[in-house]
Amino acid sequence: MNPLQQARASLVERHHYLATAAYAVSFIEKPGLGTVEIDMRWRLYHDPKAVAMWSERECVGVFYHELLHVLRDHAGRAEAKGITEKNKFAWNVAGDAEINDGLRAEGHELPKGAVYPKELKCP
Repeated sequence: MNPLQQARASLVERHHYLATAAYAVSFIEKPGLGTVEIDMRWRLYHDPKAVAMWSERECVGVFYHELLHVLRDHAGRAEAKGITEKNKFAWNVAGDAEINDGLRAEGHELPKGAVYPKELKCP
């Protein structure tokens, strides 16, 4: 079992109501990615080397973070708003900050470099 699969089980143990969504995620190794990312079809791409550098608690936070992107339909909302490739990065960073703020408030840990609203000069 890879660390993100274990993180999924740990997250569901803490948040039972996320079980159906969490177990809908499939894992795809993508060496060289340097991180993780999830698509609209609930496929979580991950770089095994990057994941291996994170603690168990950070893996839980990262998995939860990616799950929240799909649960909040960030990609679908971007499409509906007409977000272009040019603005896609900024849209994703804003979504990351919003998600991370909530995760921190819940006591979840994220790897170094996670973005928060304060860093974007937002409340």
